[in-house]
Amino acid sequence: MKESRILTAISLLTCVACAHAGVRAEYASDVHPSDEPVRVRVSNNYALPMEIYATGAGVVRRLGLVNPGLPSSFEVPRAMLESGGEVEFDAQPSGHGRMFQAFPVTLSPGDVVDFVIMTNLIGSHADVAAPRRR
Repeated sequence: MKESRILTAISLLTCVACAHAGVRAEYASDVHPSDEPVRVRVSNNYALPMEIYATGAGVVRRLGLVNPGLPSSFEVPRAMLESGGEVEFDAQPSGHGRMFQAFPVTLSPGDVVDFVIMTNLIGSHADVAAPRRR
């Protein structure tokens, strides 16, 4: 009698463990971190080459130089997304001049940002163009 109770308990625990493992495996395949980079497409309509910077998570990083009329693309360093993903894009005429700061945008891996530098810097803006499906 005692042995049958032990066997019943073991069988029951085995069934519960198997059922639980099956549910966990179903969810585990759906949830995984994304390795997709955040891309920034920059259009420079200003008369001078512009230095492009990204500021986020307490870090300022120069992304590169964009010449007038020539679109460029950059990747945002992954470290900038670690503390909430809020990133501000800045542009400064190469070599001198006042820095223009666009409003911050909240980013996730896989997002694409369009940063448009206008002929009048005050009209420049950065927008998430293709938000990743969440």
